[in-house]
Amino acid sequence: MKKLFITALIVFSFVTGKAQDNGMETLFGGENFSLGGYGGPEVKFTNINNEFGLMVGGRGGFLMNSVFTVGIAGYGLVTSHKVEDYKPQFPRGEDSSAYLRLGYGGLHFGFNIEPNKLVHITTGVIIGGGAASYTTPFYHRHDDEDNYDSNFKTYETSAFFIVEPQVGAEVNLLKFMRMEVSGSYRFVSGINLPNTQNSDLSGFSGNIMFKFGKF
Repeated sequence: MKKLFITALIVFSFVTGKAQDNGMETLFGGENFSLGGYGGPEVKFTNINNEFGLMVGGRGGFLMNSVFTVGIAGYGLVTSHKVEDYKPQFPRGEDSSAYLRLGYGGLHFGFNIEPNKLVHITTGVIIGGGAASYTTPFYHRHDDEDNYDSNFKTYETSAFFIVEPQVGAEVNLLKFMRMEVSGSYRFVSGINLPNTQNSDLSGFSGNIMFKFGKF
């Protein structure tokens, strides 16, 4: 096995060298290869549990030949969504409402079509996971008086798997700055909460992102 690996490596190096000598364009290596990177904030306008939801996060990664992207992405839900028909038991006088919290992230793979044009098409997909929880309000009443605190409690939490394909348009604002407007769809699976289904967290998003980096 070791000899086979060494032989394959030698053959690969020889073929790669010959390809470059013959002027063949390759993704990795050669005179035409360039490596850049970017990062920036992103906002998602979406639907969560049949209500308007706002998610905030960002993406970042490496750019190969200004075309292929490999990086990471992560987002968190910033709007509040009350969980209906869920009645946790609290001491008398405390707020017993439950709210859905959500966050997810993962690897991002992307492809840019003619990235040097002022306006061009972008595509990509996020593959990863996240967690959803039922919690108290961030500010809740904790006694018979009108006193509130920010120490919220978590009732239940469930992990889930997510795949989110995306397509959009990108504008080259400056050499180091781009704006992307896109649409995506979250496919959520594996959620295990009593009053929340996969379909409650799946759905379309309209996204706006500002990218900063070396393109």
